[in-house]
Amino acid sequence: MKPTEEQVKKFWEHWGFYKEEYPEPDIKWLYRSPDHTYISFRGYPPIDLNNLFKWAVPKLQDNGYQIDIVCFEESGFSVAVFNVIHEEQDIYDANNRDPALALFWAIYKVIEEEK
Repeated sequence: MKPTEEQVKKFWEHWGFYKEEYPEPDIKWLYRSPDHTYISFRGYPPIDLNNLFKWAVPKLQDNGYQIDIVCFEESGFSVAVFNVIHEEQDIYDANNRDPALALFWAIYKVIEEEK
């Protein structure tokens, strides 16, 4: 299942992105990196493994979470299962044929739980 635009917005804002509006109709999303530089995006960063492992996973790890992945084949399709582990317990998992969506949903469950 693909996330809604609202879920994607909530996800990226949780990990430090924020919206900066300019006089022209262009809207940029900014991220202040640990070295205090700013990185800008037009729209939200895409939900892909590169961005998830670059922006979200390190912050999860900083908060004591671990990410575990299991891949298997089911009915002729490859399926990725991501487990988010905290204090040695599997607490959040998600699976999907798209590994990026599986990781997104596993991490999103952490965000929802932290509310």
